[in-house]
Amino acid sequence: MDLEEYMRRTGLVVQEEDIYLLHDVNLRRYWEFGENAGLSSKQRYTLLRWARSAAGQVEKDHDHGKVVYAVAQFVHDAMPPGDIEGTESPPRRLAWIIDTGVGECGVRPPHSGPEGKESVRWVCINAAQLAAGMLRELGYPVRECNVILAQNGSYLSGFTGAVYQEAALQVWFTGGWHWVDPYLLIFDPAATRDDSSRYKVDQPCYWSGTTTPISWLPGRQGDLWVPFGVQESLGSDLHKRFYPRKLDDKGCEHPHVAGSRVRRISSVVDRRGGTVTSGIFIRTPTPGVTLSLEDALGRKSDAKHREIPGSIHIARGTPFTAFDTRVLRPAPGWGADRDLAHHETIFFGTQSLLASWEEIGHHPLVLTVEGPARASVEVSDETTAGDHVITVCGLPPIVRIPNGSAKCSVDIYIDPLDAQFHSSFSLLAARGFLDYGMYWPATVDIRAIRERSRIASSEEKP
Repeated sequence: MDLEEYMRRTGLVVQEEDIYLLHDVNLRRYWEFGENAGLSSKQRYTLLRWARSAAGQVEKDHDHGKVVYAVAQFVHDAMPPGDIEGTESPPRRLAWIIDTGVGECGVRPPHSGPEGKESVRWVCINAAQLAAGMLRELGYPVRECNVILAQNGSYLSGFTGAVYQEAALQVWFTGGWHWVDPYLLIFDPAATRDDSSRYKVDQPCYWSGTTTPISWLPGRQGDLWVPFGVQESLGSDLHKRFYPRKLDDKGCEHPHVAGSRVRRISSVVDRRGGTVTSGIFIRTPTPGVTLSLEDALGRKSDAKHREIPGSIHIARGTPFTAFDTRVLRPAPGWGADRDLAHHETIFFGTQSLLASWEEIGHHPLVLTVEGPARASVEVSDETTAGDHVITVCGLPPIVRIPNGSAKCSVDIYIDPLDAQFHSSFSLLAARGFLDYGMYWPATVDIRAIRERSRIASSEEKP
C-alpha cells in the first residue's frame, strides 16, 4: 500500500482543506515535506513505520488530536528530556537521527555525532525533527516553532541576560495550527518554563522559511523566526484537552502534580505575546561576594538553600548559555562580555505567571552580603515586566561589610493584577463567603478576559 492510499484509508488527509490551500505554495511544499524530501526511500519507510506504530491504536478514531499526541508520546519516550536550561548538542540531520535507530524498542542515546564529538543526550531540536518527520509521513503539514527563553527583556527591545530556546512544532489539521512540544510532551508554549528556571521571559515564534532552520536562536545567521502576533493563534487547544484544569466544588485549583512545568496546568487563553514571570533580580559584580535572602518565616535562598517560594540563586561564574546577538552586550550588570558569566544573582518573585493570594502584598526580606572584610559591595536590581507591578524599597546601591558580612532589610511589594477585585475578594474571604484558594484561579480567569479583549480589539482594526 503506498502512502497516498494509506492516508486515504485512514481518513487523515488534511492537505486539501480549503483554508490550508490559501497559503503560499512554496510554504505548503516545505510544511508537507521538510527534511523528509532529502531522505532515502528506506529512511522514509522507517519514519512511516514508526509513525504507524505510534498512531496505530488511534487512527481508526479519525481523531487528529489523538494521533498527534500519540506521535509526541512516542518521540518523548524515545528521546527522554534532559536539561532544558542550557545543554547544547552538535547539529544533527534527520537522516542521521533515523539511522541511529532511536525509534526502535528501548531507549537509544545518541552515539558520537557526525563531527566526531561525544554527545550524552538528545535535545529538544532532535525531538522536534523526529516528530516533524513522522507527522509529515502521515500527511500532516508541520512548521517548526520555537520558544525563546530569556532572563529579561523582550523580542522587540532585545533580550537581556542569558538566552536559550525550546524547539517545538505546529501541526495543521481541521482548519488551523496546533502546538506540540514532543520533548516535554506539552501543547502550550506557556508551559515550557520550569517554575524554578533562571529564565523569566519566553517568546513563542514560528519559522517563516522554506528550508530547514539554520539556527534556533534569535539574531543568528539566516534568522527567519517570526514572533506570534496578537492575531496569530498558538493553537494550544490540545493542552487544554490533555491537561485540563481541575477545580473542586469551591472553585479552588487542585494542587499541581510534581514535575509540571508551571503552576497552571492548562492555559485559559493563548498567551500569544509570550509570558513573563513577575519579580526582581538583585545582583552584585563585586568579586568574591555572595548574596542570600531570608524571609519573615526564616526561609533562605542562597547557594545551599532553596526554601523561599519564587526565589532562585544564580552563583557568580555560572556560564551564559547564549545571549541575544542583536544586543551589543548581555546587559549592564548581568556579567562580563569576555567570559559570558553571571554575576552573583538572586531572583525573588511569583512562582507562576500570576501570583497566589499568599504572594500578593508586602514581603519583608533580609539581604545578607558576605565577602572580603572592609569591602564596598555594589548592588543593583532589575525588575521584570510581568503581569504584576513589583516595587522594591530599602535596597542600598553600596553595602559596606567591615567584618566580612552585613545584613540589610529589603521590602518587596507585589501588587495584585486587579486592585478592585483584590479588595472585594479580601472582604468576602474575611467574612467566610469565599475560600482563599479560589483567588488564584479567579485571577487566571480575569487575565484571560483581558487577553481575549485585547485579541478582539486587534481583530477589529482594519
